[in-house]
Amino acid sequence: MAQDSPAVDLITEAKRLLSAAGAVDLPLRLIGGLAVRLHIPPGVAPVFEREYNDIDLVTLRGQGKRTSTFLTSMGYEADVSFNALNGSRRLLFHDMPHRRWVDVFVGSFEMCHRIPVAERIDLATHAIPLAELLLTKRRRQDAMV
Repeated sequence: MAQDSPAVDLITEAKRLLSAAGAVDLPLRLIGGLAVRLHIPPGVAPVFEREYNDIDLVTLRGQGKRTSTFLTSMGYEADVSFNALNGSRRLLFHDMPHRRWVDVFVGSFEMCHRIPVAERIDLATHAIPLAELLLTKRRRQDAMV
């Protein structure tokens, strides 16, 4: 993989990463807002247009090191301290020129709740399945009840 630079447009950048990951057989899928956006069929305008600030990805457990090597080769800077402390379940990378980041969940999605999203990662090529994606969008206050 050759050193490259992240695209200015975040949707274009997400597609670039997914295409390159597919080319090297690295199981990466979108999660989060961009995943919702990419589930909208071509030619259909999104109901709620919004600006995206980051790319959220998920990979399989045991793929963290490959994912880290891949993202740095794609022009991202690893958050060394964060990744050393959390790398078994989550990784963070920065796109310094565009002031944004890539968040990678390893094996499962964990915020205020845990969803084993990687178990069905092979069902779609660009994002996790809609059922899991919906669960990740659960409101924080609902999860704390």
